[in-house]
Amino acid sequence: MSGRSGAERNAQKLRDRIMALDLAPEERLLIVGHSKGTLDALTALATYAELAPRVAAVVGVAGAVNGSPLADELRPAYAWLLRHAPMPTCDRGDERALESLRRGTRARDEPP
Repeated sequence: MSGRSGAERNAQKLRDRIMALDLAPEERLLIVGHSKGTLDALTALATYAELAPRVAAVVGVAGAVNGSPLADELRPAYAWLLRHAPMPTCDRGDERALESLRRGTRARDEPP
């Protein structure tokens, strides 16, 4: 997943990867997400109902489920860094990672 993409884009990519797996009927996945990865995984499960039979659980490690105060308070500095710092091995994605991590964005999300 792209660390620079928003949760919605990464959720779609995760959905596509999970659906492409050739799982046996009794097999289910354990998804482990770190930081924004937890948010990406939960967004995928909330958005794509077809994933539920394929996923046993999501484990979040330091997950930013309710957003991050850093995304709110340091937004200008992070935005500048993401635009100007060379990160040749990090896919630019849709560049909505910070917006995905804002607490106000997360507060608007409601379960389906």
